[in-house]
Amino acid sequence: MLRATYGLACLTSLFWLSAGEPARADARHLTICPFASPDEFGVVPEPETASDDEDEDDDDDDDEPEDEPGGLSVGGGRCLFPKLEIVVGNQSNLALASLSIGSLKAASVNGQLGVTFGLTHVDRSPGDPIVTTLSMRGDGDGNFSVDQASVNTSSFAIGMQASRFDAWAGDEFTFRSLAPSQSPGQVSGVVWRGAQSIALISVEDPAFRRITVSGYAGLRWPDLVGRFGGKWGDATLTLSAATHETPLSTGDTIRGHAGLASLKYDLPALGDGSYVLAQTTYSARALGYLGINTTSNLLGVSLPGFLSAETAERGAGFSAALVGVWAPSERWQFAAYATAARLTLPGALGGSVSIVRSAMNAKWSPVKNLDFVVEAGYARLRSKILLLPDADVLSVALTLTRSM
Repeated sequence: MLRATYGLACLTSLFWLSAGEPARADARHLTICPFASPDEFGVVPEPETASDDEDEDDDDDDDEPEDEPGGLSVGGGRCLFPKLEIVVGNQSNLALASLSIGSLKAASVNGQLGVTFGLTHVDRSPGDPIVTTLSMRGDGDGNFSVDQASVNTSSFAIGMQASRFDAWAGDEFTFRSLAPSQSPGQVSGVVWRGAQSIALISVEDPAFRRITVSGYAGLRWPDLVGRFGGKWGDATLTLSAATHETPLSTGDTIRGHAGLASLKYDLPALGDGSYVLAQTTYSARALGYLGINTTSNLLGVSLPGFLSAETAERGAGFSAALVGVWAPSERWQFAAYATAARLTLPGALGGSVSIVRSAMNAKWSPVKNLDFVVEAGYARLRSKILLLPDADVLSVALTLTRSM
């Protein structure tokens, strides 16, 4: 019932704008949009720094706009921004039984294709700007899913889009760009806004955080997520917390919580887009907030399917990640990250799991919106859970991304 409500709310939001005054979109009125497209997820904007405000005040009226214009203007302060992104990749995995003796266990080479397409409508007519987005994502097997379906204003959002709990999600790396998109249904709003900080509250679909396939008893209450973000100079701090409730088929209910802290420090002296970041996440009886069992998670771990919610959802764990990105020019970017985590599941079928994962890559962009990436990665898993064997995996990936 709850998931149906999220879907209905999303569709209602997407068609709401079309009920207003029709836009004059014949050939005589179509022009290039005078402002730039919003960010990928169209989230409630983060606060600007004081230095940004001062720079804007110093600009002359005749100066060129800071953002590149784009899209198609349909009049009345409204613009359409189509999106098309194609990612083609080839990843080779070498799984080792033990790195110490170097015995080969398995090897695989996977060719992958990802396509994302959609349309964003931005209304900057008098009043609060409204951003409406619908996009889909598909793979080489013909499977398609909703990437985003949402309506955002400067203080309110509804639909399917990136969770307010998450911060850094590995967008610079191949395993993320080739993974199927996953977004929870949500309703969120700003509860406080300062000069350089902002606080939001969101209610989100709890099924998005499920980590196994059996033992559940439907949905009862949505997750409550709180988020604080602040930017002071080159430093950006994100703090988030969430509550999570899991009704079981046995009649019991598991109540859990999770928290995240992320600190990013920009390094403009090394190039625009260069930064270092540290992030840690803790979860008790809400392991879905560590990204377990999602195709795009930083840990790359899925629990055995035979574990029921009774065992899996009572687990606890934490993760920590360090990230560095160096962008010496518009054509080159180098990135590296390492993450470690430990999970503990109760009961006779439970146990502990330790994970270490790292990757580094180089991206070359000979022209705008065309990226070539070469990436090497390593993952190490040590498990005391039945049917979840130890593993050491080396990987090499090559990807090409073209966006329009």
